[in-house]
Amino acid sequence: MLFSKKKKQILKVILKIHSHKATLWWFYILAFFGKCDILPAMLTTKKKEVIIQRSQRHATDTGSPNVQVSILSQRINELAAHLKENKKDNHSRRGLLKMVADRHTHLKYLKKKDEKAYNALIKQLGL
Repeated sequence: MLFSKKKKQILKVILKIHSHKATLWWFYILAFFGKCDILPAMLTTKKKEVIIQRSQRHATDTGSPNVQVSILSQRINELAAHLKENKKDNHSRRGLLKMVADRHTHLKYLKKKDEKAYNALIKQLGL
């Protein structure tokens, strides 16, 4: 564990006082203490590569609707988990709704162009 219990309490107090500037404070905290274990995990490059490999159509495919829907689905799942813990994070909730709408748009396009690929992707992702 990188932070002692006392340091975590101090960080929570700082973030409660300056909640409107929480993102800025995270940068200060990271710069001062180094990497910390209380930040939410984001979609890393390695995770993204694995997701792309599972859903790409050919070796260099990174932008097809299949890949985009797969990446969006993973980001949606991670953000949904974050919002279960942080119920009042309305800025992230807005981002989640935008990602869901974007995924819906890509799925609608894929269904219109290639229904077989659409059904396979839905089954693969469990949507």
